[in-house]
Amino acid sequence: MLKELESAAVSQGFAGRVLKADATALPFDRASFDVAVSTFGLCSISDVRRALAELFRVVRPGGKLLLIEHTCSDHTVVRWVQWMMRTSRLNEFGCFCDRHMQHLVEDAHFNVVRTQAHGLA
Repeated sequence: MLKELESAAVSQGFAGRVLKADATALPFDRASFDVAVSTFGLCSISDVRRALAELFRVVRPGGKLLLIEHTCSDHTVVRWVQWMMRTSRLNEFGCFCDRHMQHLVEDAHFNVVRTQAHGLA
């Protein structure tokens, strides 16, 4: 999959490198990036607090973290269903879909500027 990503990036004219790394120990210097992007990745990391701390470390002060992520619903019934499904989702997809992601991001010292919920979030 990494080779496919690299080929697609080259064909679109993007310069850079594609690498596989542990989200809890990123191989980059402090303040290396203006922007970090994660799409449905944090839900599958068991130590999400450490991964967020690493993202905070590598994004420069004033930089941005852009996330699209599963989060715990504000709706009581949906939240209960998420809790009930946690074991099966974790076993089947490696997904923790019942985390309070905004709280975790804020606890990692990011300033949450905007959130947008879809469906029953």
